Amino acid sequence: MDVELVIVLGLLAAALLAATFVLAWRFSSVRRRLHDALGRLKDARGRIEDTGRELLAAQTESRRCAEQLDLVREQLQVENQRIRTELDRRPRLERRAYRVMALGAGGSGKTSLTLRWAGPLVKPAGASCPRGERYERHERTVSLTRSRDTNVAVEHVLQIDHLSHLGHLGHLGGAQLEDAAALLACESPVHGILLVVDLGGDGAEAVDEARVARQGEAFSAAALRRLLSAEVARGCRTVVLFINKSDLLPGTPAEAEARARRHYQRLIAELEACCARGGLSLTVVVGSALSGHNVHLLSEHFASNILPAGAFDEKLLKRLRRETEVLGFGRVKRTPLRTRSGRLMTI
Repeated sequence: MDVELVIVLGLLAAALLAATFVLAWRFSSVRRRLHDALGRLKDARGRIEDTGRELLAAQTESRRCAEQLDLVREQLQVENQRIRTELDRRPRLERRAYRVMALGAGGSGKTSLTLRWAGPLVKPAGASCPRGERYERHERTVSLTRSRDTNVAVEHVLQIDHLSHLGHLGHLGGAQLEDAAALLACESPVHGILLVVDLGGDGAEAVDEARVARQGEAFSAAALRRLLSAEVARGCRTVVLFINKSDLLPGTPAEAEARARRHYQRLIAELEACCARGGLSLTVVVGSALSGHNVHLLSEHFASNILPAGAFDEKLLKRLRRETEVLGFGRVKRTPLRTRSGRLMTI
């Protein structure tokens, strides 16, 4: 009996010891997990505090940026108001174009001459009139005037048009002249006409008499009457005959000019007759598109004869006073120039 009691008590003691061991092990495990959780909680609190500080710094920076943005917005509003005020004080810009038509046979130097005096190409060669004729357009601003009463600035522009392919020598006439006449009449009125003839073809070293004769025949009296019709003459104010490639002529400048005029004396006489019938002024210029001789006279001539009286600004007047009317190589003559309004101006 006693032995059984001892065995039972021993078993109970062992069970209690095992339970105690198990409870101690589980307590130790829970304690470790609790310690780890407390460490993670501490780290999280640290990160929360760091995030809070970063958020506070971001809020401070956001307020600073907002203040700067408000300041910039106010400055922009002030600058915008200043610009609007300045623009209101500035004159309103208007544009007035005066059309000049350049005509001549293929190879006579129309394109080279136009590029020299008329400014850049503004309308491609593919552009066409209602009849379908292809032409090129160049523009040159000659003056800028301002009316103080109306606060309007007017830009006065010479528009120079010429057919891209008027025809080669020997084929100028008929349809080509009809195309030229149609181009003179299409779009806006023509205010000036530039007829270009030359003294020799490409690569010529001397005057080509046959070429000169063919050009004279192409611009016959009948052809000139078609070109300078009554419809064209109503809007046109001046006609210029430019005898190109004057560097082919030997001798002194005066002799070279005299020879050039003799070569085209019949054309000059017929032009004078046509212009007289239409009430147009005629000017003959001997020069060279290659060397640029007398090319500068074209812009001043057309500006002074086409622009109305109020279209001359100080820069244009200074140019007109500075430039002289050159009647040949080296022979310079100062002449009074009468503008369209009848005002005499010596250049």
